[in-house]
Amino acid sequence: MLYEMDKPYRLLNAQGKCFLQQYLPEGVSVEEVSRVKAWHWPVSCRDVAIHLDRAIKGEALRGNATTHDGVFLDLSDAKRGFEPELFEPFMLSRGIDVRRDLVQVQVHHHTSNGGIRIDSDAHTNITGLFAAGEAAGWQGADRLGGTMLGGSQVFGWRAGAKAAKVAVGRPSVSCGRTALEPLLEASVRFSEVKGKKRPDEFRSTLQQTMGNASRREGSRITLSRTKLHCGPTRPPTHGPSDLCSSRPCTVIRVP
Repeated sequence: MLYEMDKPYRLLNAQGKCFLQQYLPEGVSVEEVSRVKAWHWPVSCRDVAIHLDRAIKGEALRGNATTHDGVFLDLSDAKRGFEPELFEPFMLSRGIDVRRDLVQVQVHHHTSNGGIRIDSDAHTNITGLFAAGEAAGWQGADRLGGTMLGGSQVFGWRAGAKAAKVAVGRPSVSCGRTALEPLLEASVRFSEVKGKKRPDEFRSTLQQTMGNASRREGSRITLSRTKLHCGPTRPPTHGPSDLCSSRPCTVIRVP
């Protein structure tokens, strides 16, 4: 669940204008999209909640988003949400009061749908090659949330069982030491490296690099601009223009 509110979600672009309505197809209301997004489970790309994500991405492609390809979400009227005892203090530590200030949000890639085509035993169309987990296309074009146990454990077990049967039915293959040594050399070198830095010390650098790469993805595509309109809105304590130039705070939307 994201955040439950009596009123529909109020999303503002970098100019402080509401935009969600113009992205909705006929017959779909802002109220319905907000309700489904707030109680979005299982995570599907085939319900009306997808229009909220498309609207945010659309504003970024039209040049109406912040410098971080984000928009602003008003949570001041939120009833309850995902682990507020953790989320709200974290935001306060970044100088943002979700009960008073706008929160900058953006759309991120979470998982890839599709993958390698497999059968019920995780066998591909190449004899002896199996695929399980997110590399495989067991979930089809719509990956429902909470189903990765099925993809990794169930299909992993099936792949192992079937692979054993396939291996038994094939002639044994011997591999000499000279063939293995080049393959093992890289692993040996890796195990002997004794660096002075811990992996978590590179976290901020990796996050920044990934953020820059994801923002460049949107810059290659342009959409024609359309006239935006919205009724009167309550001015936030921190306006979009103030927050655009501040340090971005990544907020993960949890269904």
